[in-house]
Amino acid sequence: MLRMLYDSLITDHRYQEAVWLLHSEGYDNEAHRLEQWLMHSMSSVAAVAKEKLGGGATRTYLVTLANGISGVFKPRQYNPSANMYSEAGAYRLDRLLNLNIVPCTMIRKVHFFRHAGSFQYFVARARLASSLDEAQQTRPLAMLLLDFLMDNRDRYPGNYMYLDAMDKMLAIDNGWGLRGNGIVETIKGYCIDRRNSRQRREQITFPVDQRFDARLFVNLQNLKVPAILHSFIPLIGTTATLKLLDRYTIVLQALMGQLTGSENPASCPDPHVRDYGSGT
Repeated sequence: MLRMLYDSLITDHRYQEAVWLLHSEGYDNEAHRLEQWLMHSMSSVAAVAKEKLGGGATRTYLVTLANGISGVFKPRQYNPSANMYSEAGAYRLDRLLNLNIVPCTMIRKVHFFRHAGSFQYFVARARLASSLDEAQQTRPLAMLLLDFLMDNRDRYPGNYMYLDAMDKMLAIDNGWGLRGNGIVETIKGYCIDRRNSRQRREQITFPVDQRFDARLFVNLQNLKVPAILHSFIPLIGTTATLKLLDRYTIVLQALMGQLTGSENPASCPDPHVRDYGSGT
């Protein structure tokens, strides 16, 4: 049954869904090989068509490659909500934690445009969460975690999607996350978020109706500081990477507190104190 479903996805060129299917069934090595091929194809194959997409504050295009793969391309632009490094960083974080909710994303040049930009695999059969009933728009634990770690304050039903075929929420449009100094005031200016730092820390006490994923907790524990530094400093710089490490320390301690029955957000470490040691 799994083989038939996988073959069907490949035949229909639904490669990202095939990757997620393999991961969900525990075939991580096979998923990784397919994902590597997909990323190589997306980064190296020439674009043959583009179509402007509507909605949102950023210039966004559906770009089709010569091999039939399509992706959402956001060229570098001055709109602060469009940040190709944040988009690519969200995918890197997704892979480090094996969240499987961010489609393949990279930075590349497309000859239709003057500047490089973020290029994210287009999951054609997914639909915006805003099309669902409000009761069905609940973000899964993996997305809550991703947004906290990225300090992404711009997540609403218009920028995450639902894939009916896999009963799965997808995190797209991640351009507000993983920023350095100065972005907070910019975001406030856009009236996206007005939480103070204490309220942001308290958000890590996830809703009690979320089913805790033990595998996700293990992935968090296994994530090492050098891996974060190696993956993110070349992409988003030292300042933003250290902020990511701060939030990672907070989320790990908070989830450990939930496991031990502690519900006091004040038990979280001060995000301005960095003492990573040789552990996490």
